[in-house]
Amino acid sequence: MIDRRCFEDLRSDSCGTEGDEVFYWIYDIPLAALAALFLAVFVGLSTVGVLITRPWSLKTFAEEEGWREHVVITLEGAFVFFGLLLALVTIQTYENFRNAREGVALEAAELGALYRGVSSYPQPIRGELQEDLNRYVTFVINEAWPQQARGIVPVGGVPLISEFQKKLTSYNPVTQGEIALHGATLFKYNDFIKARRLRLHSVTIALPAAMWAVLFAGTLINIGLSCLLPVESLKGHLLLSGAFASVVALILFIAAAMDNPYRGAYSVSPEAFEIIQHDVMGVKTGNHEGPAAVQAPVAPAPETTSTAPQATSTPSQTTPVKPETETAPSPAAASKTSPRKRHR
Repeated sequence: MIDRRCFEDLRSDSCGTEGDEVFYWIYDIPLAALAALFLAVFVGLSTVGVLITRPWSLKTFAEEEGWREHVVITLEGAFVFFGLLLALVTIQTYENFRNAREGVALEAAELGALYRGVSSYPQPIRGELQEDLNRYVTFVINEAWPQQARGIVPVGGVPLISEFQKKLTSYNPVTQGEIALHGATLFKYNDFIKARRLRLHSVTIALPAAMWAVLFAGTLINIGLSCLLPVESLKGHLLLSGAFASVVALILFIAAAMDNPYRGAYSVSPEAFEIIQHDVMGVKTGNHEGPAAVQAPVAPAPETTSTAPQATSTPSQTTPVKPETETAPSPAAASKTSPRKRHR
């Protein structure tokens, strides 16, 4: 069940499915430090477990005939089933992360196509629609993404989209070309709305807390079983148990890092929207140059200011144009003379 704070309380730093808040503090840690934390915790548990249980296990099972074979069979069964669970969880978290990243790219692509479509509309509706889309992208980059990084579904884009839709549907095309363009633009708008809804839905997608509880419980059980390995050498026992704990810790680390697609250092970024705003809409963003805030659209430089003669010329000074055309040979004349020289 989705917590209503995800939609209503924008000041909340713990938002998502109920019971998941206990895990969200890990996304405030850098990736390298988080990986080291997982390794230290689980390898430390395996080391302590071996040192504590090894004397007891050797003393308890020493008189049991075939106890080594029984321990190995139990360990193999537990490792196989737990390994399958880890594999399925890791694949699922990666699928969620990839779907969220592809959904963001799809929404940005649909938005760029929609902006291209409204750019062919006549004025003044063209400028109004372009400005609405530009304000929406600015909101997504500067306001919606920080909220998504806290697990909050942003709602500020709804009035922006509603205003754009109102203007778009109020336009009445006249010619056949305008009618065809308007119909295609409406289709693009519908595709954009679907992609936007998919992005908002992916904000709260994560493994349930019960699944994480099973994973951690299974990890502890398997590490405990690894402490019962029938190894004569203490150093060898510590090495085997630590290696198993390290593998499990790394798998849990990457699954946790990808579990919430918009949280933490390893998360989906708004780069796709920034590219659309910079390349399609012609707006400079902080990732390209200047401050982080989105700046005003860059107006093309007037051609009259690039050359001095145009800036200082007067109607009486237009006669020197003729000598310039006479002194500079034309490309056609050059092409005619060059074959003659080669022929000679």
